[in-house]
Amino acid sequence: MQIDDMKKNIRKDSNFKIVLEFIAFTLFATLVGYISGTVMDNGMIKACLVSVCDVFVRYALHFYLALNIVMCSLCIGLYIKSKKLAENWDGEDEKQINKIEFCLDIVGSIISLTVIAGIMLWMLDFSNIEGCADSRTAWIIHTVLFSCMFGWIYIVRGKMMSFKQKLNCEDRIHVLDLRFERKYFESRDEGQKMIIYRATHDVFKGLSYINPVLMLIAFIGKISFDTGNFPVVIVLVAWLMEMMIYTRAVFKYKYRDKNRKAE
Repeated sequence: MQIDDMKKNIRKDSNFKIVLEFIAFTLFATLVGYISGTVMDNGMIKACLVSVCDVFVRYALHFYLALNIVMCSLCIGLYIKSKKLAENWDGEDEKQINKIEFCLDIVGSIISLTVIAGIMLWMLDFSNIEGCADSRTAWIIHTVLFSCMFGWIYIVRGKMMSFKQKLNCEDRIHVLDLRFERKYFESRDEGQKMIIYRATHDVFKGLSYINPVLMLIAFIGKISFDTGNFPVVIVLVAWLMEMMIYTRAVFKYKYRDKNRKAE
């Protein structure tokens, strides 16, 4: 009876949390709708937003260069710091090794964010390349800058992964290996795999909230700023692909394990 009561209490707490999340999302959607309506009525605010977007697009290449310089310097600094911490590590202090792993994990996160933001800024500027006086020179400049970004990312990521594998006494896996992700995952222990499982689950939960918000923003942009149907379609396609991948993975692992047990 006590176990049943505990289960009921857990369900009540879970349902109460879901209701609170739904109310919070409804209030957020109402707030966004109110702000959007105010922007639509206020021509000055709308003009300011449009001018900010124009400046952002016009100087996208400058933002791209600044992003790469800052992030590259930051990654190199963190890598050097982790190397120095490793040199002073006595092999027993867990706090020291945690600091080293924390620095390396930050480098990996910075690289991922830089790739996404860098591609976005590069494509914004590249879409206006036809308006340049010398389009051929602009093509060469954009190609060189794009190659430089992936060049420093490849070098820093390769150094980081090699150092991480050496630190954990693991076999080296090259970052250009076509099965790098699979080999890297299989080389993890159960504790590290559990972290990956939990992180992946949190990503799925986060996207289940983010996708409706993006859909709402795209729809408001279509109505307020005449952005067209393309952003709405892109969000819908990304949402659909996410659900298809998740459903495929569930069926794959669920029924594969059942078939193995039956055999």
